[in-house]
Amino acid sequence: MSSEPDRPDTDTQWDAYSDYQHVSRRVAKSIGDAIDAISIIESGKVAGEKLSSREETDLRADVLGAVIRLQTELENEREQREEYDKILSRWEGEEGYIAQFRALDVMDARSEPWLQKFASDIHRAGWELGYLKAGREEKQNRGGDAYDGEVREMIEEMTI
Repeated sequence: MSSEPDRPDTDTQWDAYSDYQHVSRRVAKSIGDAIDAISIIESGKVAGEKLSSREETDLRADVLGAVIRLQTELENEREQREEYDKILSRWEGEEGYIAQFRALDVMDARSEPWLQKFASDIHRAGWELGYLKAGREEKQNRGGDAYDGEVREMIEEMTI
């Protein structure tokens, strides 16, 4: 039985990047699902379609799950960025989008203009926090994965 020398530092750095990438993709998917869910709810209201209680629960969970993920980060960075405070101000309180969404009657055929604004805020928060633009700007400037060079540099620094 042969044993290879342990290289925890190299593995740790690569694992950290892989974990960040996984989390980032998961949050980005959650944001997309939330925006889709709001679109389905709004379209159904306008068309007068009825959702099953299971469908409604799933759609609401998609939206609230994404909002909870984003809200925590926005709150942590609220003092640093004015845009975060603006989004949170629209979301919070008794008249905020979160409270309105929880009280929303999806079976009422009346359109809710604030739903589109809520979807836009979710998208904007995902963009501002970096989940929806991760790697896009750098990919346009150079070929390959936007983080290839950074990861390679981290590994090289650790082996020196």
